[in-house]
Formats: sequence, structure tokens, C-alpha cells
Amino acid sequence: MKLCYTVCTNSHLAKAKTMADSLVKHNPDYQVVIGLVDKLGAVINPADFAPHTFVEVEKIQIPDFEEVIRKYTTFEVSCVAKPYFAQYLFEQFSDLERLYYFDADICFFNKLTSVERLLDAHEIVISVHFTTDLEGQQEPNLRNLLNAGLYNTGFLAFKRSVESLRFIQWWGKRLLTEGYHDFAQGMFVDQLWVNFAPLLFKNVLIDTHSGHNVGYWNFHERVVSQKNNQYYINNEQPLVFFHFSGYGPESPDTISQYQERYSFDTRPDVKPIFEEYNRLIISNGHQNYKDLPCAFYKKSYSHQKLRGLRRRIILILRQLLRQLEN
Repeated sequence: MKLCYTVCTNSHLAKAKTMADSLVKHNPDYQVVIGLVDKLGAVINPADFAPHTFVEVEKIQIPDFEEVIRKYTTFEVSCVAKPYFAQYLFEQFSDLERLYYFDADICFFNKLTSVERLLDAHEIVISVHFTTDLEGQQEPNLRNLLNAGLYNTGFLAFKRSVESLRFIQWWGKRLLTEGYHDFAQGMFVDQLWVNFAPLLFKNVLIDTHSGHNVGYWNFHERVVSQKNNQYYINNEQPLVFFHFSGYGPESPDTISQYQERYSFDTRPDVKPIFEEYNRLIISNGHQNYKDLPCAFYKKSYSHQKLRGLRRRIILILRQLLRQLEN
């Protein structure tokens, strides 16, 4: 059985469908599970997402789930849910030997053969942000990774084993109480904790394949080219999957809201990929899903509102400080 999964809310379903469709297009022997940190409700028709299937978060029995959704924002809850969906899927499918996680805002351009090989001799795979020095203070910069983590949890892979299941359980337990997005307290949801994976667990592979998990954070070391209707990275490795973190049709000329180094004028090599992705998510109903509220977000949950507001204020203040420094 070949299985991948993602985690998202209803507002990201167009991206999740795009990810799943592109994966199965190049890898028809795979199944994709959409882990939904939400409720399907009447506005979502699962048949529109076939052959992909849904698992709603309440089904996987996250411990103290009511407390989790009370104190965490929906973004934080989605991150907390990652290891619990992994554990659930391993428990549900006894013949599942390998499990791959991909963020909903990823798109595939090739077969997963090179990804599959990573687990041949390893039990856990984590994805490095980049492998060469990043100079300057424009975001992203090295200091950002000290806050957000050396590894990007938009992609993870697990082989069924005692060690990988031990990691998944350890990771999930940490996130129940320390899964906040709070740089001041040294926390960045699920991602920062993965810094410990190579230290505390055995047989962990740090994936450095240049065609995997390409995103704005590694643009300084990865250039996109095209040959014979296929994308390549640095004219060497085929592009397997691209991570469109922080990109949306609302600002189609902005590479990512989380960075300030690059534009399509300075990086024309990536523009065709973004234009293709933009067409796909729009055709998959982005306008219909993007504003759907999460079923677990309640006005009475003051922690959620205050944390979201605090994060926005901090972001604005940081932007103002950078402008003053310049």
C-alpha cells in the first residue's frame, strides 16, 4: 500500500486537492488522505475530491482535543494534528509500511521514486531548508531558521518501525502542550521540535535532494530550468515537488508573503511554475473554499483570537522596525 497524507482546514481544500491530484497524476499507484482539521459540512462534497479520501480530526482522537482547540489557533491545531494523523493511519492500515506527509500547498512535477529511496535504509526522513550559507538580512535569513527550525515539516516520511512510531508519539506529546507559534518563547508549532529528531532518534535521514521541497527558503541555491517539458533544478536533478508556502491568487505577483528577497523580476525562472500552480488552485475551487470558517473556531475561544491578533501585531511591528533600520 502506498499512502500519503496532508492536514488542512476547509479553507485550504483547493490547495489540498491540487497537491493530491498532482501527486496521483505522476504516481497513480498512490492514495492520498486529506486529514481535515474541520468538519466536512454540507458545503463540501467528498465526491469532488475522489479518488482522495477524508479523515476528520475528531476521528483520530487527539487527547484533550477540546482543550487543544480552546487554547490554540486553527493554524496551531493543524500542526498539532500531524503526528496524530500519522499514528492513526499506521493503526488503521496494517499493511502500511511507509507513510509520507506533504503540506497542502505543495505541487508535484515528477514521480516519487527518489523520495521512496530515502526510506530504503532509514526509518525517518526530515527535509532540510537549505545546505549552503545564506548571506544578508533580508528575509529569509539564517536568524529566521534559528526561530523556525533547521528543517521544514512540509515534507516528512516514516517507515513502520519501533523507532519511527516512538518519534511520532514523542512529537505528538510535545505538541499537546508546547505547540504554539511563539518565537519569543522559543516555539514554532510542530517544526522547531523536529530539530531534535536526529539527536534523540536513530536512523533519521536529513533529505538534501535539490529537487525535493523547493521553496523560497532555498532559492539562493536552486535555480529552475526546463528541458523536454520537464522542470530541473540547477540543470541536474528533476524537480519532484515544489512548496508554494505563503503564495495565493489574491497576490499572484508575490512569491510569498513570508519573504522579501525575491520577486518574479529577479527570479523569472520560477514564474512559469507559479503561473501553472495559480491556474490549478483556481480551477480546483479556491474562491469557493478560501473564506470558509473552521468549524472549531468559536467566538468564545478568547485564546485563539488573542493569539492570532498578537501574531499579526508582532509581524507588523517587525516590518516597521526593519523599515526604520533602513
